This record gives sequence, C-alpha cells and structure tokens, in this order.
Amino acid sequence: MKALIWYCKKLEIGKVKLNSCNVNLNSLNSTKKIKEKKVLYPWITIEGKEDVNYFEAFEKDLKEQANHFKTNNVVLLPFVHFVYNIPPSELSFWILMKLKDYLESKKYSVKLVHFGSSKDFKFFSPADKMQVVMRQYPNPVDVEKKKAEEKKKKESIWFNSRIKTLKKEKKISSKIVKGKKQKVSEKKSKAVKHKKKTGKVFVPIRVEKKPTNKEWKSSLYNLAPSARKRK
Repeated sequence: MKALIWYCKKLEIGKVKLNSCNVNLNSLNSTKKIKEKKVLYPWITIEGKEDVNYFEAFEKDLKEQANHFKTNNVVLLPFVHFVYNIPPSELSFWILMKLKDYLESKKYSVKLVHFGSSKDFKFFSPADKMQVVMRQYPNPVDVEKKKAEEKKKKESIWFNSRIKTLKKEKKISSKIVKGKKQKVSEKKSKAVKHKKKTGKVFVPIRVEKKPTNKEWKSSLYNLAPSARKRK
C-alpha cells in the first residue's frame, strides 16, 4: 500500500456523472458532491490483500498530521497511479471500505471518494512542513531492519552450534590427555615401588639398535676424507 497524505484547508470534489464511474462500487453516496474544510486527504494505492495488515501503521502516520493540524476529518481517495500492477477494483474497494471502518473505530470522520476515472476536485493546501507526506507500507526501513535481525539470528544460531561442537571436541581431547597422564602416573608408581623394595632408583633400560652394514657404510661416506682413510 502507498499513500500520499495531503492536508487541505479547503477541499471540493464535484458531483460525478454515473457514466464516468464504476456504479457497482459506488454505493454510500460516493458520487455526490463533497465539500470539506480542514481535512486530511490521503491518495491511496492498494497493491494487494496484505494491505489489510498495514492499517495500524497508516493510522499512526495519519494521527501525526491530525494532531499537527488539529483535525479528525478524512477523505479517502482511491489512486492507482503509484504502481504498475493494479489490482482488481473490487479488491481495492473492499480494502478501502475496511480501512474506512477501521479509521471510524479510531474516532475519525471519514468519507470515501467515488471509484472512477474522472475526478473534478479543487483543494487549497497551505505551505507547511507537514503539508503533504508520502508513505509506503511496509516501510522499506522496517523491511531492512527485519532482514538484518533475521541475519543476526542465523549467525547466532551458527555461532552457538559451533561453540557446542568445539566443546565436544575439547572433551574428547581432554580424555586423550587424561589417558596419557594415567600412563605417566603408572610409570611413576612402578618407580616408587622399585625404590621401596630395593632402595635404588628405577631406571628403564633403553635397548639401542645396532646399525646395519648399509647404515654403517653410509655413515663413513659422510665423514671427512681424512677420517675415511683412517677407518
């Protein structure tokens, strides 16, 4: 949904000929002449069924202008020219009627302009910082915020899962370390027992391998020439 919300000091919409508007969608005397003073005049483009969800956001923006200009009079104008893909007029009419009911429940005095191609209207809008406001629903800024929040959630989920896996890996590695420590402690206990029995320090004997003929010969070649002659 898109809306261009005007504030008009004077607004006049002429009587509409029935042949220039959609008669089926123009009940509730919407073809009659409208003459208002101090009125909010939103030009609204309906984009789809989901626009029903944006009534609250639209009312907040409308309320800002209503408080600024001290008025609760609203004239809703169907305006299709903000989008390329125009939805069926029946859908737009149904949503705008719902919006009218919603605003009336919030204590606004609301009129709905006829659905048709030709609209003879005149309005005087004084220069002001809130003379006219352009709004889009959902707000693109809110959409970007929502995307950023979703991205953060995904990242935090991945981060938490990664921490869990690292903790599991740590537990496994700590078990390995514990096993090594156990072996060392077993060796120490053997040395203590041997000392108690014999009164001597237990020294494990290391058996060194004798070099093979090939290894011995290769070691000779690595020596200096003078050393080779001596051998």
